[in-house]
Amino acid sequence: MNKIIIVFISLLTTAGLFAQEKVFFSETFKSQNQGKYKIEINELKELLHIMIAITKSGLENDDMIQQNGQYYEDVLAHFKPYENEDIIKTFDSLMVSSLYNYIFLTGNAITYDFKGNKLRKSDTFIFTATGVGGEHITLNPITTYRKQIEAFARKSGFRKFYWIYQLN
Repeated sequence: MNKIIIVFISLLTTAGLFAQEKVFFSETFKSQNQGKYKIEINELKELLHIMIAITKSGLENDDMIQQNGQYYEDVLAHFKPYENEDIIKTFDSLMVSSLYNYIFLTGNAITYDFKGNKLRKSDTFIFTATGVGGEHITLNPITTYRKQIEAFARKSGFRKFYWIYQLN
């Protein structure tokens, strides 16, 4: 299954300069997962990628968003009608002000999980993306925009869209 692939061409060339200081996991998570491997697409992270994909910045930048394939076409068909929502405009303004905001948004997606139509803080991941390229944040942007993200997910039918693709 194809997913939106984000390309960090300029960032990858200097990845060593952008490493986060440290990531912390709960002791419970460490004991339950030591030595295990799991690959999954975090639901909120996928939503944020979709939201960014329909921003003006995302639509105009094929280096940031892979703009081909059936999945991308399905994303646009389903979500582009919501491109004028306030949260999409806010995310676009964040991308315009600094592409590091992409990292701060998507990098912190794992700090919240959907419980029904609400986002709840993760017990495992606290605040995962706090610094990049010399820029640091002290407030998780998911916390800042949580209510608007929840509203967008409800209005756009994201969770149904996501689970249909998970079943394929």
